Amino acid sequence: MPLPTQSVLPTSFDYLQQNISMQASQFAVAAELAYSGLQHVAYLQSVTPEVDLVNPFATHYQAMESLDNASYFTQIVSSLNGHVIRRGTVPEPGESLSDRLNRWLWCNGLLVTRTYANLSSGSGWYVDECNIEPPNTCGPTSPYYGAPYPGCPPTPGDPIPNP
Repeated sequence: MPLPTQSVLPTSFDYLQQNISMQASQFAVAAELAYSGLQHVAYLQSVTPEVDLVNPFATHYQAMESLDNASYFTQIVSSLNGHVIRRGTVPEPGESLSDRLNRWLWCNGLLVTRTYANLSSGSGWYVDECNIEPPNTCGPTSPYYGAPYPGCPPTPGDPIPNP
């Protein structure tokens, strides 16, 4: 039996992109904290604690620093973006996958975090400035500047256009 063509709800996408952004931010903070601990050990005024602690703290710092790497998020970001365009959009002629993602975000009124947009970019997905919070660099060169975007399906209650 084929899977139904239905994407996650916009609220679920928003929760997941924020969750991924928070995870990435926490990894960066963990690396900074681990480095701070290593520095403290290195500045100890006693040789014995330095000898006992420098290697374990250095190893721990290296492990935390390796987690602060966008490549850990490539698969989940690509999967989430791919899911919403495969299940939630119909391709328009000449439209790239990133264009479809941006159209889906715009039509659903979603703004992604700057962190999520950067992670998306690192996984091959361009997110338009108009779809990143805050949209302070959204300008007239973007197809999403102003509203409504012509590729959005009518929302319930919208009048049906005359043929």
